[in-house]
Amino acid sequence: MATRREFDYDVCIVGLKCWDLITGAESPKYLGGIESDLVTLARLLASEGLRVALIVYDEGQPAVVDVDGISVCRCFSESAGLPLLRFLIPRATGILRTISRVRSRYVLQMGAGVETGWSAIATKWLARGRKFLFLVGSDTDCMASLPRIDKLRERVVYRIGLKLADRVVAQTDAQAALLKSEFDISAAILRLPNTFRSEMSSSSEQNISPPPRNESGFRILWVGRTDANKRPHWMLELASAYPEHRIDIVGAANIDDSYSRQFREDAARFDNVALHGKVPRGELARLYGSADVLCCTSEFEGFPTTFLEAWSYGLPTVSTVDPGQYLSRYKAGSTVASIEEFLAAVSPKSLMRSGDAWSENAEQLYDEHFSPQACLRRFTEVLGDVAPEQAVDTRA
Repeated sequence: MATRREFDYDVCIVGLKCWDLITGAESPKYLGGIESDLVTLARLLASEGLRVALIVYDEGQPAVVDVDGISVCRCFSESAGLPLLRFLIPRATGILRTISRVRSRYVLQMGAGVETGWSAIATKWLARGRKFLFLVGSDTDCMASLPRIDKLRERVVYRIGLKLADRVVAQTDAQAALLKSEFDISAAILRLPNTFRSEMSSSSEQNISPPPRNESGFRILWVGRTDANKRPHWMLELASAYPEHRIDIVGAANIDDSYSRQFREDAARFDNVALHGKVPRGELARLYGSADVLCCTSEFEGFPTTFLEAWSYGLPTVSTVDPGQYLSRYKAGSTVASIEEFLAAVSPKSLMRSGDAWSENAEQLYDEHFSPQACLRRFTEVLGDVAPEQAVDTRA
């Protein structure tokens, strides 16, 4: 019978953009929901006594760095390689080589891309006795058209990874249904935990008082990438309709295109709009603590990390998406389908009438469904479902 010692690690997480987050950089180069989710998961698993490896881009760090009990392993530089050839060298070869070297019982990767395929191939074809788990990052990961993957070769590699996965994990019932109808894949359902507030509560940064509330109106928060599909321009419509609101917009575009430049120019014309760009986590915590509502205006989403961060502060959400139907079931805010509905839901009258009840419901929702303990139990159940053959429990 195999023993735990045959593996160097229990779990290997492929999170190429996670270096800044895992090391606590003040202004991370990459700041997205997937990166936050993976770093949180790595820390929770390590805190439970599991041996965790995290594969990241080469940012000039040593080959392996221990960070809070997690072995952070260098892979390749994002800018390395020649055009066209870099698809294979170093991107494919880098992932294949690093996963092969990091001997783990499970390999986990989140979000559709070529990393899915290369990680699955390395796990299933280059090693024996390992299991590959793919975690859905967005609804579009579950659509056969793969609208967010432009190149045919990348779509092919992603599909290979999806088919090779020992377990696909969706965040919502809707994603699981899509995977079944579009790819004929059955998925487990699990939302990864979020420990943002507890981390911030233990940080000295929280000793700084949050910004003062707007006495004459409400404080509205928007957090995300200021890309066209996120539709941050809706927030400018809001600023125009209700000048008494104070609107804080956190984040920046992935690509500085014409949309993002025009958005910044238009936002600068409003006295009640503050563009913060990318901010340190402590500053984001203060903004959550001082806001009255979080807004999401995206065309599509997976399960935004910002929702969990907001709900942990009792901050309700007005959103164009309702992952898992939690907003409607718990009345932790409002779901809207148009700009007109959005403006009505975030009007001073609406927030005055419903805001307090929404806040109480948001806090209850987080406590009951998204505490680290509840999510971790479910995650270990998923691991148990695909345990490598003849391997003892990871806690042995």
